[in-house]
Amino acid sequence: FTALLDGQLHAAQVTGPLGENLEATFGIAEFHGETIGIIESASVISLSKIPPPKQNPLNTSTYGVGELIAAYLDCSPTTLYIGGGDSSTNDAGVGMTQALGAKFFDRRAQPIGFGGRELVNIYTIVTRDIDERISGTNIIGICNLGSILCGEDGTTKIYAPRKGATPEAVAMLDEAVEHYANRVHEQLQTDIRYLPGSGASGGLGSALSLYLGAELQDNIYILQSLGIEEKIEAADQVIISEGILDATTFRGKINSKLIALAKKHDKKVVAVVGGIDGDRAIYLRQGIDQILVINNH
Repeated sequence: FTALLDGQLHAAQVTGPLGENLEATFGIAEFHGETIGIIESASVISLSKIPPPKQNPLNTSTYGVGELIAAYLDCSPTTLYIGGGDSSTNDAGVGMTQALGAKFFDRRAQPIGFGGRELVNIYTIVTRDIDERISGTNIIGICNLGSILCGEDGTTKIYAPRKGATPEAVAMLDEAVEHYANRVHEQLQTDIRYLPGSGASGGLGSALSLYLGAELQDNIYILQSLGIEEKIEAADQVIISEGILDATTFRGKINSKLIALAKKHDKKVVAVVGGIDGDRAIYLRQGIDQILVINNH
């Protein structure tokens, strides 16, 4: 997005999902007559940042996303776009919010730790110290609006197993997220459990909306702003890509929107993927014309 707008990338040192140091980037560009910032949360908390043996959303935190937001706020922004992409986390964005000044205390009035497992310990939520620059910034979260925080279709039960969570860990995380959402409802008078987009990036979407006042937009929003439908209409075919082609592809992910636009204009769709879950015939019946699997290991 930054490159398409002839913008520039800026580096920042932030905390990775397991507390390690890493370098992430944010973009600054001109868009619709204003200076904007562009952040992709996956640049900090992507599952690819963690070796498979250490992947466990009980332990991972979005803290570094908050640090990246703070780094951008130092540039006196007007509007900030935050992408809610691939994540290794399931902490409902609490880590991000901690980095920006919010406090979460347990029953003993002690600050909670980091990671999804800590949500069950939250007793008191204090938001008065959130970075005051947030209120003067227009924030737009770009995410899967079909992803919600809680319930049988919530982010924990749908995505946590893909992030390294065992069945026992999924049960723990589900309880922790429900507990946290109840505390939010009681103390902040806001129900985030089924807010469209609240489950994006392990619940990061809920925190963007609740604590940063972000407007959550559908994940195809930026492509629409750049005229994607006109480009598809003029194209010979549409090539999409995904790590694993599975049922979640059609749970509001951007590829499902691109497939729909391609079919609207009678274009063939080629999917280049790392792997397929199940019978490829299932996906060929849903608008994909050809599937190329590039990982044969």
